[in-house]
Parts: sequence; structure tokens; C-alpha cells
Amino acid sequence: MADGARRVPAQGNRFTVLGTLGGPTPHPSRGQPAYLLTVDGVHSLVDMGDGAAHRLAAVGVLCRQIERAFVSHLHGDHFGGLFAIMALRLQTNSPKPLMIYGAPGTARMVEGLLDALEPAMEAGYGMPGAPRFKRDQIATVEELRDGDVRDFPGFRLTVCRNNHYSFEPGAPEYERYQSLSMRFDLVDRAIVYTGDTGRSEAVERLAAGCDLLVGEVIDIDDTLAGVLRQAPDLPEKAVAFIRRHLTDHHLAPDDLGRLATAARAKHLLVAHIATGSPDRIDPAALTAEIGRSFAGRITVANDYDVF
Repeated sequence: MADGARRVPAQGNRFTVLGTLGGPTPHPSRGQPAYLLTVDGVHSLVDMGDGAAHRLAAVGVLCRQIERAFVSHLHGDHFGGLFAIMALRLQTNSPKPLMIYGAPGTARMVEGLLDALEPAMEAGYGMPGAPRFKRDQIATVEELRDGDVRDFPGFRLTVCRNNHYSFEPGAPEYERYQSLSMRFDLVDRAIVYTGDTGRSEAVERLAAGCDLLVGEVIDIDDTLAGVLRQAPDLPEKAVAFIRRHLTDHHLAPDDLGRLATAARAKHLLVAHIATGSPDRIDPAALTAEIGRSFAGRITVANDYDVF
């Protein structure tokens, strides 16, 4: 198994952090955002950045064992691993389709992935007469919107629109696309996943009284410095636009602490860390920064941590 990885127990309720690196740029030190919610031994993915299938293997879970997947929003670092998982489930004859629940736009995205899988479905194992999978045997999809509630065996899901997207009400994109935060109410605890978000009273309300708040955090200056190292020729206007996005659509350490305080969270899990220097993340320093605005328990997650 990968360094730090532990096999997910076959029974019980667990929240496993598969990847903790925020942002679209891969780095060998940490995986892209992906989380595994296990309820009574049944597995659901909560976002699935690039490499999620490999991360599942590291904790002893097969792609064909995933019951459902939840997609918070349509940025590639949060769904980039979905195509591989769908393709591997096809190739390993998964007994039932992956049930995908996601923010508006997810259905269109999944249809595109199924289009891309059509040649593989048609070719199969390359043997005449072999049975062929149909699209609805690979995946089904249901879109979620602000305020939606869904009941599943062992837990209830509630979602709210956050402000990672800031389209103005009345604009076509405002209804067409939403970025969602998610609350999972289990029998034994409530877990809230912020996904990508900026400061949001709606997320505070969603997270009220939760046992585990899984939050994002960003080092704006270091993240922007990392962007400029990769693209030093970016026009000044583009740099200003990126800085505004990083500032308005993400949470600085003090913002995350204030969110946890307002929500009265019992335990804050920092599990989506956006930085331009992933190999130099200092958990103690980050905890101290967040601790200036939140007096509760804080854990800075590593890949493969289990809660």
C-alpha cells in the first residue's frame, strides 16, 4: 500500500481523505481533491480529482465497489478522475451502474464521458459475440441544486449553493451552474464538506452544529506565485483576474476559522489546501493561523487520513 495509506474497514462509518491538494496543478507530494465516505461498509466518492482510482487502490477499495459519486462543482481538479473510474468499472464488469449526483451541468459532463467510452463499449474485449455494455449500465446521473435533500441508506444528504461561482442572479449562468457544499447526516455524526467556496453565510447555516467540518483553505500569495512560475508571461489583466478569483472564491485561514466558529463545528478538518508550494506545507503554522479565529479542534489532513 502507498505510504500512509490504511485499508478502509469493510464495516462501519468512515471518512477517508484520498487527496488534499487544492488547485488544478498536480504535485507528487499530495493528491488532488478526493474523499471516500463509507457508511455501513458502502462506499461513496465525494469529488474525485485526477488519480482517484489509484488512491482508492491504495486504501484497498476497488473502483467497482463504489456505489455512488458526488460532484460538488465542475472544475477539473474535482472531477478529473471520474472518467478513469467509469472506464475501469466497464472493463471490470461492474455489476451495476455508478450512481452520480452532482451540481448543475454534471449530466452534460457525464454524457460527454459516456460518449468518449462508446468505442470501448463497442470494442469490448475484442471478441466476436461478446456481450456489450449499454450506457445506463455504466453510470446514471442526477443533478442537485441549492436546498436539495436526498436520503440514502444510512445517511441524508443536504446541499447548498456556495459562492465559488459568482454569476449574478438573472444571468443565464446563474441557474445553469452552481457550486455546492454538502452535508452528510449519519446516525452517529454530521459531516459537512465545503467543497470550493469563498465566505458564505449559506455554508455557515449548512454546517451548523456539525461534528466534522471538512474545509478548504488557500494561501493566496503563494498560490499566485506558483501560477506565475508556470506562466510568467501572463498578461497583467489575467493576473488581476486570477487574484480576484483566489480572493473571492476561496477561504483564507482566518476565513475558514470564522466559518468553523460561526457553524459551531466540533472538529475542523483542513483537507483541501491550495498553495504554490505543496511540499512546504507547515501544518503547525497553518493550525496557528486558523486558530486565531477558531478555538476548537483543528486537524490539517494528510492524504489517506481516516476519520
